Amino acid sequence: MSVQIAFSNGFGLLAPEVEAEIRAGIDEGIAALEAHVPVAPIAIAVHQHANTSRFTGTGGRSYGPDSCVMWVDDANPVLGSDTRRKLARLTVHEVHHCLRQRHFWPRRWQEWAGGEVLVLEGLATQCEAWLGYGEPLIVTGHDSARTRDLLDRLAPDIAATPPEDGNPVWQWLYELNGYPEQVYRAVYPMGHLLVGRYLERTEHTPISALSVPWREIWETGRM
Repeated sequence: MSVQIAFSNGFGLLAPEVEAEIRAGIDEGIAALEAHVPVAPIAIAVHQHANTSRFTGTGGRSYGPDSCVMWVDDANPVLGSDTRRKLARLTVHEVHHCLRQRHFWPRRWQEWAGGEVLVLEGLATQCEAWLGYGEPLIVTGHDSARTRDLLDRLAPDIAATPPEDGNPVWQWLYELNGYPEQVYRAVYPMGHLLVGRYLERTEHTPISALSVPWREIWETGRM
């Protein structure tokens, strides 16, 4: 039962001091979560990759209840500004996804409902703020009225799952939909606002809500 961190840096493209700061950030993020919930067992892979946010030099994806990947672009000068804190924040976000999926693991893309995606992201961004990392860049600079309008747009399809041979009707969640570029995708401010309302109206935290069904969070957050 452990937390495994693996760097894909066989050619030494990441300088040792950069790798050390990234590792320290991951350790910090894990420790912040473990103060409230067990994290292990989990495997975290770190790759040097240019496909990251130009605003942070980082990116990531969870792959289920026990693994996630993080991307870093050390050629982006933004990454060098407080690398450790950026990776701690990213760790909190991606590992929170893994923890959520220990309770609700859809197994296949075709089993994801739009509401499930929204709540997954909203809980993770709220957890970043709750653990002291501030409001994430991907939810700042958004228009609350626009966010509410987009939640209204999603409502008829909230329980829809993707067809076997095509994209879901809520694929537009992964577009900007008029938000500033740093928001990256509409799903982030939408989920952040929805989950924030839910947390305000209940006694839950982003950690205690890990096991709360998405429909309950949607219905309470939308009231």
